[in-house]
Amino acid sequence: MQCFLAQVSGYRTPMAGNSGAAPRRKGEKGLQRRAKIIETAKQRLIAYGLDGFVLRDIANELGITHGNLQYYFPTKNELLKAIFDEEVEQFTSAVRESMEPASSPTDVISKIVDANIAILARDETRLWRILYTVADQDPYLAQVLQQENELFERVLKDELQAVAGHLSHERQRAVAKIVRLIIDGIGLEFVYVDPASPAAEKLAEDVKRSIRQLLSL
Repeated sequence: MQCFLAQVSGYRTPMAGNSGAAPRRKGEKGLQRRAKIIETAKQRLIAYGLDGFVLRDIANELGITHGNLQYYFPTKNELLKAIFDEEVEQFTSAVRESMEPASSPTDVISKIVDANIAILARDETRLWRILYTVADQDPYLAQVLQQENELFERVLKDELQAVAGHLSHERQRAVAKIVRLIIDGIGLEFVYVDPASPAAEKLAEDVKRSIRQLLSL
């Protein structure tokens, strides 16, 4: 596969502190336009892959000019980063929300696994498979993937303290990474396993049991 880096006009190396192009136009209208661009680009990426991820085509679909789109996202990389920032927020929110109504450590684990599997059952999971495919050849996207994974692990580790306070911080970080890797693996499994099938339900139960063992619950 041709390196995606070569396809990106205006490639920028620095990543620190950049979570995609911040909206430069203040106000609700600007935020709504930015959100609409991200959603349209996301659906186009799901439908056509990176070959269909062309800023001019995205602008045409939105009925705006290429220049107007670049006002919000000057490069493909910045738009891609914004898409994955939004996607990882789905997972971190699911973790936080799983903690609030949980009544026991076992309940916490079940809710976290069920919430993340529900997210993986969406079409948007294809986005992560695309990112994994190209990150191996593109340093920028590899760094995006690393940052998103580390964010999820950090949120999970922080939340796990409530049910795994007996573990050292180092062990909590290790468990968070293992859980993230398991969730990544489930996403790949759903390429050929129906998320609503009995096989997927059994997989979820096996995952819960394994995580509880990791936490010594």
